[in-house]
Amino acid sequence: MSALLIVNSRLCERAVRAFICQMIVIMGLVFGALLDTSTAGASDQCDAAATEFLRSPSASSLETLKNADAESCWNSIGTANEKLQAINAFVSNGNHSAAQYLASHLKRLGGGNLEDALIALGQFSEKDMAGFLELTRAHVLTSRESSDALTMLPLSMTDEPKTQLAAMERRRAAATLVSQKSLEKCKGIALAEIDQFVTEIKRSQ
Repeated sequence: MSALLIVNSRLCERAVRAFICQMIVIMGLVFGALLDTSTAGASDQCDAAATEFLRSPSASSLETLKNADAESCWNSIGTANEKLQAINAFVSNGNHSAAQYLASHLKRLGGGNLEDALIALGQFSEKDMAGFLELTRAHVLTSRESSDALTMLPLSMTDEPKTQLAAMERRRAAATLVSQKSLEKCKGIALAEIDQFVTEIKRSQ
């Protein structure tokens, strides 16, 4: 009788183990399905927020993008050249929200895309130097990124020193007009960077 009890006990243990394994597998499948649904929902949310931001970059649409997880949503913008070009166009025309978003993701760019972004930010500085310097003061732009943007010019100006000097003069004039005390240090550094680059352009003539 005792031997029979032992056998039955072992069979019960095996059945329990099998049941537990089945439950673990089922829970894994359910969790995976929920995760896939959540990921798909987040992706859709990112795409919608990115589309709205690209349509009209503003403080409101930027906030929506951030609420949708701006870091993850960068993939909805930063991996498509046409979308990057759209952001650059807004930035070069003086859109502060677009400039803030682009500046905060420069480290995710490389090669020609990074150069285009820096050129756009340099052009942004001509339209809104105070906004540009605020990005530097707030460490959204590093000092190196700020310097590169201020002295980065479109390739179309490569063999046109007069056009280069005119662009730098616009940036210098814009920096001179900045009056906020909180930006005085950044302003001084920007003027020094611009003046140094102007000297280099003149020497190259």
